[in-house]
Amino acid sequence: MTAATRTSNDAPARPFEARPRVLPLGDCLAIVVLAFVGLLVLHPALSAGFVLIDDHEIVGFAPGARNDPELRPLPATFVEVVLVDAAGGRFRPLYWLVRYSEIAVLGTHAAQWHALYVGLGILAAGLFYPALCAATVRGLPAFLASLWLLVVPGASSVACRGRAAMGAASWMQRRYPSTQLPWLISLCSP
Repeated sequence: MTAATRTSNDAPARPFEARPRVLPLGDCLAIVVLAFVGLLVLHPALSAGFVLIDDHEIVGFAPGARNDPELRPLPATFVEVVLVDAAGGRFRPLYWLVRYSEIAVLGTHAAQWHALYVGLGILAAGLFYPALCAATVRGLPAFLASLWLLVVPGASSVACRGRAAMGAASWMQRRYPSTQLPWLISLCSP
């Protein structure tokens, strides 16, 4: 429509007007299935205790460990922790801020810690799927890449995940070796 034929009721088009995006029903269903599979595969972690592979910080800051005379005393303040960390070649103040906050809120309750991280993993997979769809990787490859994010364990979480995670990861690797998964997975691998 040109300016000459436009009536007073017609508003000019705005080229950069944001329109709300609604996920198609199939994508919403895929995210629900991701959450279900995530809970199914990761539920053993919910009943696991702490492991000393990467949970030693949590256990080390517990009141019982801090009061034990046989253990090396931990730094008492956030600043001391950051300085000790930096002396070892790592400078991670944001990491320690998050860790101290988690310890303050969750304490030494392993089930709460694991529930938080299972939930964060499911959330990450649920957000990764629509992000891949927006990047034109749709359907089965997007679903499998998001599922891969949930079931492929890191070295530190092998002790907490059950056989279901190992079986799902190896099945996906054997079943879909030549799909778009390898380059998608490399984007989210440490």
